[in-house]
Amino acid sequence: MAEKEETTAGNSTALEKPKRFAWQPFTPRGVAAFSTGTFDRVLFLLILLGILISGVFVWFVKTRYCPVVVEFLNGLPESGAVTNGAMSGFTQPVVSDHRFLSLLANPDLGEVINRTADIQIEFYKQEGQAGGLAGFISQDYPTNWNFAFSRTTAAPWWGAWEPVILGVFAVIVFIFFYLLWVILPLLYFLPVRIFGYLADRSLTVGGAWRMAAISAAPASFCIMGAIVAYAWQWVDLIKFGLICVGYFAFFLIYPLLAIRHLEKLPEVQKIKANPFKS
Repeated sequence: MAEKEETTAGNSTALEKPKRFAWQPFTPRGVAAFSTGTFDRVLFLLILLGILISGVFVWFVKTRYCPVVVEFLNGLPESGAVTNGAMSGFTQPVVSDHRFLSLLANPDLGEVINRTADIQIEFYKQEGQAGGLAGFISQDYPTNWNFAFSRTTAAPWWGAWEPVILGVFAVIVFIFFYLLWVILPLLYFLPVRIFGYLADRSLTVGGAWRMAAISAAPASFCIMGAIVAYAWQWVDLIKFGLICVGYFAFFLIYPLLAIRHLEKLPEVQKIKANPFKS
């Protein structure tokens, strides 16, 4: 009878043990706290994280790409046009070449211009090309294309639509990462659950998904740091690409690091507390 009362008291104590409040996902212990949190909290934090990472991407495009586009469009001739799928009205090449982006309009191919930008976009007489370190792709202009490609037309158009383009880009980035953070954990939350089981930790299937999803936070801050480092030329494009690949590895490994901070199963705690008790 006394043993039964002791067991009941022990179980009552275990049930009354307060849960850790899940508020920060930047350490393994903080990620582990989300295993007993709510889905609403995880999704809300992912929304905030999506807004933040979208802002970083838009900042990069606005400060590193948009000035190049403006310089290029202001250098176009006033008589430039694309008529029946062919570019005309250029007396000399127009180039805006910078570290991150290079734009070139060279219809007559009369001059070869060497550029070293990470992304290069080229407009020739009947085709356009885009590429970089991985190579180039080209596409002929449709024969039904007829529009002005001049400074007086293109520059004002860009000035009017640049905020809209950046806004659409921000939405695309947000949707991409949010779906990534929600769907990708579905592919590996079961291994997280299995590792938790093998480690004798208290972890449900839903808790494993929450840990896997919220691990996007520390991984994404690494990506944002890499974007800033790339923007300030502290790392080149190759190193930036390697960091992006490491992002997924970080995303996958971080929940496993958090497992050791989970509570042990009550049965394991009881055995360790009374190893010789029958």
